[in-house]
Amino acid sequence: MASSDRVQLTDLLNLPGITIDQIAEDDHQYSIKVGRRREHRQHCPHCGCLDLRPNGSREVRIHDLPIHGKRVGIWFDRQRFLCPDCGKSCSDEPEVFDPARMMTRRLVEWIGQQGLRRPFTAVADDVGLDESTIRSAWSEWTEARIAALEIPTPDWMGLDEVYLLGSARGVITDVHQRTLVDFLPRRDKGTIARRIADMPGRDQIELVTMDMWRPYWTVCRELLPKAQIVVDRWHVQKYANEGMETVRKAVRGGLPKKRRIRLLNDRRLLLKRRADLVGMEPMIVEAWCGEFPDLGAAYAAKERFAEIWTWGNEADARAGVRAWAEEMPEEIRPAFKPLLTALTNWEAEIFAYFRHPITNAFTECMNGLAKIDNRMGRGYSFEALRAKILLKHSKPKVPRPRFIKESPFKKPTGLGSGKPLIESYEVALELAEAPLDVPMFLKRMIGGPTMAERLAPPVQTLGPDLDGLADILSALDDEE
Repeated sequence: MASSDRVQLTDLLNLPGITIDQIAEDDHQYSIKVGRRREHRQHCPHCGCLDLRPNGSREVRIHDLPIHGKRVGIWFDRQRFLCPDCGKSCSDEPEVFDPARMMTRRLVEWIGQQGLRRPFTAVADDVGLDESTIRSAWSEWTEARIAALEIPTPDWMGLDEVYLLGSARGVITDVHQRTLVDFLPRRDKGTIARRIADMPGRDQIELVTMDMWRPYWTVCRELLPKAQIVVDRWHVQKYANEGMETVRKAVRGGLPKKRRIRLLNDRRLLLKRRADLVGMEPMIVEAWCGEFPDLGAAYAAKERFAEIWTWGNEADARAGVRAWAEEMPEEIRPAFKPLLTALTNWEAEIFAYFRHPITNAFTECMNGLAKIDNRMGRGYSFEALRAKILLKHSKPKVPRPRFIKESPFKKPTGLGSGKPLIESYEVALELAEAPLDVPMFLKRMIGGPTMAERLAPPVQTLGPDLDGLADILSALDDEE
């Protein structure tokens, strides 16, 4: 292989200090032969002796990043050395190779990044390694990065749980910065309490948003006495929706089959807010409410309760809820009993929303993203799933720069010469002050001066030859 080809291939591999000797390619793989490095080991790693002696070499296979969508294997003649002082052997270990695995350092980093977004089987297929090797390398990579994570204590904290891998998992978020604080193996009181107790400066937590699960409230009252608890309004509104659903099912269950057909898609439409109904939907819902009075009363109660969340004043909201409860028809009151009970037991935390209008929507979003990550592969352990979620969502999102559609290469702006416009302008000024020579003029405006012309001494002139230029222009006009 020619030396020029070797330089080009080395640049393609882009591994400093590695020289390519041969390359073989098939439909799925690049096999690259790398030469020995005889003088890179400076001393014995055991005793520090500087007089190492070559002791043969051994060919090893090192995996690298895919190139052109193909797997890459580097066959490296690893030079071995023998120490005359201690009698122990050592070998040349290039810095670009991972010391613990038969792969490059950049491949280990790539496996770590790809493993956060893709199944291990897909990553293993891309690089030609076994899935267990990918899983092991990824686990070591994530352990080091999770240990180095510095997650600040949030000002506004969200608490929730998500059911994954057969158990309820605790989720703690920073609602203000929209980041994940931790993904816990359980959501019991002890697990939540230990995690909050370990937060540095936890007294800075001002607001805590949660659902109506009493152990959350107990932990916050014990460890965060200064924090204001705000019950997520979606969980409160959920009770109103469930009350209407109870009435709808009762009404539908008491109808004969022919009349039930009239309530086609009733659940979807009745759970919608009145303002979100489109087309013929408002008329359909109005017809149902008129034909079935109990259903109409339940739908009106659900809508009226939902409107209270738009009121900005806590006193008005309290008065509105009292009026709503007092005016509720007795026929549908049993269906809304869970909501009425929650309004009594969690009154302070529910109405705190009107002073601190935050919700737990971001935490619910984290729950959904955790489920998506779990569905991306099969057989994830909780530790692997936690690492995926924590490393992806524990820091604010930094959007990837948009693809640059404009060409980064400067286009020539001269008169076909490839020169910038300012240089062409300077050439024109130079020509105007020098005696006109037609071949020289054409060369300078089309192809630029030759090397001999650049090295030639300047011509002494008395001024521009304007008469000669006028004769050339008139001649060109005659030809046209």
